[in-house]
Amino acid sequence: QAFMASRNAEKALEFDPTNSDTYGQLGMIYVQSKNYESALPALQCVVEGCTAEENQIAIDLVDQGLLEESVAVEPLPLTNPTVGYYYIRYGSVLAYLRQEGDGRCEKSLLLMEKLRAAFPTDVDLLSNIQTNEELCNSLMSTPAP
Repeated sequence: QAFMASRNAEKALEFDPTNSDTYGQLGMIYVQSKNYESALPALQCVVEGCTAEENQIAIDLVDQGLLEESVAVEPLPLTNPTVGYYYIRYGSVLAYLRQEGDGRCEKSLLLMEKLRAAFPTDVDLLSNIQTNEELCNSLMSTPAP
């Protein structure tokens, strides 16, 4: 069902290709289906924003004939725990896809600091933040594949 869910989110992007939240939802669907390589650009757009040239999701939709051109996407402001979970997942994907010296774990740790500062009393988010931090610290102490 993950394939159908991702197609539905991609269809939503055909109607509003600049909707940051839809990129976040698509990224979460990709993570759930263990498609981390596709999750990374979707979550990047929702957390960091992306230019039309960086927006791999929209570029793929253009290649499929579903969009006329790629578009820039503004990041969602970190104003609620829902957006926080996009940060958590983005940080996890950065860690899992890291390569030696690419800075992905360092970026993940910076995102976790930002989350910790934004939601210092949200126990669920703090637990996920700690898990991501432990993962990155562990990965950074061992050589990447």
